[in-house]
Amino acid sequence: MDVQKLTAGADASKSSTVRYGMYFFAGLLVAISPFTGYSAVKSFLDAQASAGWPTAEATILDIRIEENSSPLDDRRKKVSYSPRVEYMYRVGEQDYRGTMFSHSDMGSSVRAKAEALVARYPLKSRHPAAYDPQDPSHAVLEPGVSGGDYFKLCVPPGMLLLGVAIFLGARLAGRSGKVVAQ
Repeated sequence: MDVQKLTAGADASKSSTVRYGMYFFAGLLVAISPFTGYSAVKSFLDAQASAGWPTAEATILDIRIEENSSPLDDRRKKVSYSPRVEYMYRVGEQDYRGTMFSHSDMGSSVRAKAEALVARYPLKSRHPAAYDPQDPSHAVLEPGVSGGDYFKLCVPPGMLLLGVAIFLGARLAGRSGKVVAQ
């Protein structure tokens, strides 16, 4: 009876290196998830609160679409389109400048979505800007919770579950059939 180690073409030391790498990655996901969770919940609560904020008339000073690209491989690249805005509004006797459409990121891989948002805010047009009464320098043109805010709430639990799944997978791989009799 031959005994053969199954290590996907690698020796046992490489197999344990991969397993420890999986443990490290799993630990990283689990460790980071509370911080991303805090950020997501804070953003969600800010978005929720903004629905009740007072408004001031804002004038659009600049509106454009930024194109960002990053290489996927030698032949392809990922392109995203982010609408950017700058507006001025007045609270009391103080002028402020804002740059936020809403509390969720408005970037998209579809240019038409960014163009549709930009088309709603022509240059020099006037729109209500909801501002935080505790900090009037914080304002948004589109107050309230959006789908992006709900998505952000799903990311931290997903990271945590993925980290636990990777940990358990690495642990099972360490215990299971490395040695097979033939």
